[in-house]
Amino acid sequence: MHLRRTKITEQFTCTSVLVLLIASALAGEVKVGALRVEVYAPEWTWQNRDVNILLVAKNEGASPETLEVTLELPDSAEKAHGPFAYGGPRRRLLTLEPGGRTLRAAFVDLRARERAPLGEHSVRLRFRARESATEISLRVRVIRGSLVSSGRWALYLPIGIAAGWCGLFVLILRKESPPGSWKQPVVFGGESSDHGD
Repeated sequence: MHLRRTKITEQFTCTSVLVLLIASALAGEVKVGALRVEVYAPEWTWQNRDVNILLVAKNEGASPETLEVTLELPDSAEKAHGPFAYGGPRRRLLTLEPGGRTLRAAFVDLRARERAPLGEHSVRLRFRARESATEISLRVRVIRGSLVSSGRWALYLPIGIAAGWCGLFVLILRKESPPGSWKQPVVFGGESSDHGD
């Protein structure tokens, strides 16, 4: 039994790590002058869900560097028919000291619209540091969102669990108790005494 439980735990751990790696994979690595930047982004998302892009930058040179990162969407976030909505800053400035220390930054709350077209969409990142510049294109596949919103799940799921347990409780009571027992009074702490005299 202990061996089986250990095996199930190992399978669950491996599955969790695999899901995390798939959900937020290394999308690419770029070199801008003396700077090396790793970009992490999901390969797919549901409609009406957030896409977060993580940047991990490292200065491999001997002097401080300033990295400018610009986010470009496939269509303007202000247009209702674009696949993504984003109200955050489109440009980030990172100052990296030499010595190989990493600096992290992110573009968060980039949301696939509720009625975003299904399929692959490109998000472009442009990098500039001094005289060097490069860019990377991230492909994000948008798949159909859930039919029931997370807010409704938060309401209906506890109600459904409570109703199921109540029904199970009633069935067990009817099966395990003798017929007509619900009509008899319950006496706590010994025999009842008649106070009618």
